Amino acid sequence: MTLWRRAKARPDLIVAVLVGGASFAVYVRTLAPTLLMADAAEFQFACYLLGVAHPTGYPLYLILGWFWSHLVPLGDVAFRVNLLSAVFSALAMALLYPLILDVLERTVRSLDRHLLRATAVIATLTLAFSRTFWSQAVRAEVYALNSLFVVATLFLLLRWSSTRSTRTLCVGSLVYGLSLTHHRTMILLLPAYALFVWLTDRSALTKLESLGKLMVLIIAPQLLYLYIPLGAPATPYLHIELAPGRTLELYVNTLRGFQEFVMGQMFRGELGHQASIAERVTMAGGFLLKQYGIGGILLGLLGAVRLGIGRWKLLILTALSYLGVVVFTLFYFIGDIQVLYTPSYIIFAVWIAVGVGWIIEAVRSVRFGAWARRVRYSPYVLPTPTAIQRAKMM
Repeated sequence: MTLWRRAKARPDLIVAVLVGGASFAVYVRTLAPTLLMADAAEFQFACYLLGVAHPTGYPLYLILGWFWSHLVPLGDVAFRVNLLSAVFSALAMALLYPLILDVLERTVRSLDRHLLRATAVIATLTLAFSRTFWSQAVRAEVYALNSLFVVATLFLLLRWSSTRSTRTLCVGSLVYGLSLTHHRTMILLLPAYALFVWLTDRSALTKLESLGKLMVLIIAPQLLYLYIPLGAPATPYLHIELAPGRTLELYVNTLRGFQEFVMGQMFRGELGHQASIAERVTMAGGFLLKQYGIGGILLGLLGAVRLGIGRWKLLILTALSYLGVVVFTLFYFIGDIQVLYTPSYIIFAVWIAVGVGWIIEAVRSVRFGAWARRVRYSPYVLPTPTAIQRAKMM
């Protein structure tokens, strides 16, 4: 890295730390103080006991939660696991800032760097303190870590597209593989990611050696799912006695039971066509409206249009990722469906930043153009040295 690049990167690193730190401070201030209910309570217990949670298991989250809840001497166990979500969310925001800045640098190049930074900060904090994202940053849930994985994989993909570094693509593949050991909805982003790699440099996917290396890095982390059958015998609440002769089995420690557990077979009944598409689209639009408001939606759509003008690969990456998440949620019927939209809100925040940047660029262009015309034709403009010399010669 040249000295110039280091000089540029240092302020951006400082801003990223400040954004993440500010987000973390607010999350801690509003953090759930102790034991919660439902899934959050399950994760609080499972992390500390190194037990097994409901399908699809979330092995990476539980392992990280076990280390965190035993090593961090703050509050009670429930508070510590809540705090872990704040850490994941703050890290996601610290990484989202350079991601958005990278996209802005590719799309609205005429803007000064301080304007690009300000726009990236505003867009990042808009997501950080939005309704759904904030709600998952202050409680023991899996969506904060999932958001970190979404931001990290997008960041690494964009970095690779600039540098074409094999190492960066390998790291991105490993991070993506780890994300699949946490939340299986990350598979919805794979078509967009693969197509972006293909369009950017298809040799990464056509050369057998390169493709094989990437596949190994994605598949190898899935061995973490062996944590489930290994941890099941030490998990007391997997078999609950409801009444004499009636036992609720949350997990059966057999090969078939393992397969059904990891694949989330118990939720298959929630996937299908149980309502009109128009009704579900309206619901998704309502969630987005609560998230960003009508102004944010218009800015996001404007940003998507701007990406389509000369940055169509970025549009394909973000739009296909967005559609992959949203289309799935249109056909998935669970009570807390709104939180599954979180990856789409991350992408929309990127679009909002581009929309804001495009507006600033247009306004500055119009104002500068009008100012230049006034200077050119104004009789009161100060004479230049060349004009003075010509006047003396006359």
